[in-house]
Amino acid sequence: MPPHSFIAIVMKDNRAEPPIDKLIIEAHDEIVAVTTPDEEAVMYDILTGVL
Repeated sequence: MPPHSFIAIVMKDNRAEPPIDKLIIEAHDEIVAVTTPDEEAVMYDILTGVL
């Protein structure tokens, strides 16, 4: 995770889940993330697996 970025919440089956360590993010989950413009591409790559 970039140093100035974090996951704020994960939506699973229309429920908001806090981003705790044991949470497993699955393919259809929605992620609300906060980042800076400089770290946006890195955050996207991490969360999508695109390199």
